[in-house]
Amino acid sequence: MGIYLVQHEWEANRSNEVKSIVSQIIENDRAGKLPAGYGLLGVMLSKDEPRAYCVWEAESKSGLEGLLKSVNPPTRNSVQPFDVLYGVSKESLA
Repeated sequence: MGIYLVQHEWEANRSNEVKSIVSQIIENDRAGKLPAGYGLLGVMLSKDEPRAYCVWEAESKSGLEGLLKSVNPPTRNSVQPFDVLYGVSKESLA
């Protein structure tokens, strides 16, 4: 499994639509309903710009890009792999 940072940007007038989709993905992750091999580790929404950063665990970059395409958020996104994620555990953020 790899760690990936996904940066999303969108038109400001689509913010409610994006937030709805992100909320559903978070709920699916918490309920264990994401496809096997994927885990959402964190979501950070910018206060000032229509932008979000999501940290994912996935088997491959291409697989994560395919998952994002299937969800079809109204965003432009980029996926960058990272070697290690240090920080607060997911459980302590709940």
